[in-house]
Amino acid sequence: MFGSRRLFSFAVMTNNEVTTNTPLRDAALSRGLELVAGVSALVGLAAFFGLHVGFYDVVDPVRQPVSSYALVPFGEIGFAAGALGTAVACGALALRFDGDVLPRRLLLLSAGMYVLVVVCPTDTGVEVSSLSGQVHRYAAGVAFGVMTLLTVVMAVSRGGRSLRFFAGASVLLLVTTIVNTFLPGLADGGAWRGVPQRALLALHIGFLLWLVISCCRDGLWDGAPRGRADWVGGVWEWAEGSERGPGGGLMSCPGACGNRRGAMLA
Repeated sequence: MFGSRRLFSFAVMTNNEVTTNTPLRDAALSRGLELVAGVSALVGLAAFFGLHVGFYDVVDPVRQPVSSYALVPFGEIGFAAGALGTAVACGALALRFDGDVLPRRLLLLSAGMYVLVVVCPTDTGVEVSSLSGQVHRYAAGVAFGVMTLLTVVMAVSRGGRSLRFFAGASVLLLVTTIVNTFLPGLADGGAWRGVPQRALLALHIGFLLWLVISCCRDGLWDGAPRGRADWVGGVWEWAEGSERGPGGGLMSCPGACGNRRGAMLA
């Protein structure tokens, strides 16, 4: 029926008989993970934005780090929502990157670090002396570093102006944040150390949202089949090369985020 085009068969429920429905199941799972990642990243971004609006007269965004919001009454709720939302977004995208080991590991590591900054609160004041405060500080640093490394890895492997922008801006902001944190006297960086840290956090959440949008719209990886499903002899047959799905739905995001087992239903 489809000439030389490769066929992928998947099943539907027929006469109470259930067979494997791999392409559609993968498509639904991929769409679900993208939805979770996108919503979680937006929750994280909204929570951090709300902290800056709601506690503008309590926490100085120029001098104090983002973790300072967790030390004020009710601020710990918004901080936890922001960090955990970002962690869930990283985790969902890690599962979406089912064929790419390094990005997946980096996202999972970053997700774990964002959880740690919530579990281990920082200390009050400028000096960090408790074990919890040290874990918080270095977990935040690792999260920033790993996310920056992810942008660089993807920019090198995939190219493109957007990825190069995220990589370049992340490296610049990360270096500035590190210098301001550990060498606060250099260029009076301690007086404005909150600025690059907040910019880096917003940039990384924006990068997560960009990943989700790219998965849904363009697909980050080429090579996976676009296909069409048609009802043939009581079985859905998946034809590589077509651009319409069951019921005429456009098959978009072919192989997005490394999923090479099937295209995704838009």
